[in-house]
Amino acid sequence: MDIALDLTALKSMFPGEELLQRAILQEFKSTAGLCMEELDAALENRDSHGVRLLAHKLKSSSFAIGAEALGQYCEDLESSATETAWEPTRLHVWQLKASMTSVISQIEELMDS
Repeated sequence: MDIALDLTALKSMFPGEELLQRAILQEFKSTAGLCMEELDAALENRDSHGVRLLAHKLKSSSFAIGAEALGQYCEDLESSATETAWEPTRLHVWQLKASMTSVISQIEELMDS
């Protein structure tokens, strides 16, 4: 399995605080799920401004927890979401969703261990 989540940064910010690290990851999982629902709605409505805002929000939190690839996909989506560029936007959303699935899976594995 590819590593979708590198906890090095999170662990260095909160050394020895495993419960806090887990709480941050759980909060990310909850928030990301809501953001993905909002992102789907923004895409359906062709709301490029909403897509950019949600991509920006996800980008920041993704990088903060060590989900570098996910953060990069969010950055790509943030840049591509325009009124006229829906095909590149759809590609970036597909990549973002695949990466998000991997990150969430790793978070769930960590929570179960």
